[in-house]
Amino acid sequence: MEIEVFFSSNQQAAVVTCFPFLKYFPGHQKMVRSVKSILNIVKDFIVKSKNKDLDDNFIASYVAERDSRIASGETTTMDEMNLLKSVFDLIIGGTKTTTATICWFVLYMLNYPQVQKRIFDEINTQIGVARVPSIQDRPKLVYLNAAIKETQRLASILPQSLMRISSKTQTIKNYTIPEGSLIVPNLDAVLLDKKIWGSDADVFNPDRFIDAKGQLKKPEEFIPFGVGRRVCLGESMAKTELFLYLSSLIQRFHLLPVHPDQPPPMDYIYGLTMIPKTYQLRLNERDST
Repeated sequence: MEIEVFFSSNQQAAVVTCFPFLKYFPGHQKMVRSVKSILNIVKDFIVKSKNKDLDDNFIASYVAERDSRIASGETTTMDEMNLLKSVFDLIIGGTKTTTATICWFVLYMLNYPQVQKRIFDEINTQIGVARVPSIQDRPKLVYLNAAIKETQRLASILPQSLMRISSKTQTIKNYTIPEGSLIVPNLDAVLLDKKIWGSDADVFNPDRFIDAKGQLKKPEEFIPFGVGRRVCLGESMAKTELFLYLSSLIQRFHLLPVHPDQPPPMDYIYGLTMIPKTYQLRLNERDST
């Protein structure tokens, strides 16, 4: 699938970005072809959306705003190419990251069964098993929320955030960043820093996100979605999806390794995102009575 190729080709893309002359050599064309293929899919999606004459989605809102600006004589960059790129960004940003988080969470549950048991006990105590968890239950499930945060921290699914370009020359701590420089925020360095998270920063421990009063902590160094004005715009939606999906999953199923006491290894594939290698598991349905 082209989107898989795109996410696994980050290293080649990074090299070409740093050394542009390498684009004339073989090696990165696979990613270029994947991007073109995804863009063609997005083009078809935009055309179909326009043909349906919907007025309650991003594309319709974009077109309406663009037409309004043009009608008022305002200069705008909201053309078809920017619409294409915007939808491309939404698709790329809203698919693999959430999927990867779920895959990592399940893998951690297989490797840390005591954590899984504690999550289920919390769900059973606070909600029970007779009804499906709702978003209103999120404040009640402190340990589950902590486990999700710890998954996002330790897995570091997006190790480097999206590139930026400095709009003007800046000096930070005696280091000068010239105008036009490419800047790559290294989220990995913060999320795995032992000076911040302690000597056990490489260990899965949801309790690091729970304070002495049993409340969920919100450390400013917890930045899986980035920081500042360019923070991931899908953060709120991703948090909601993860909570609803994972709370329902643990409530209904006991996650077990295929072979008892032999959980899958924590191996991963490094690309635009950090995704665990394919693994197998058993799902035992829990008693719902």
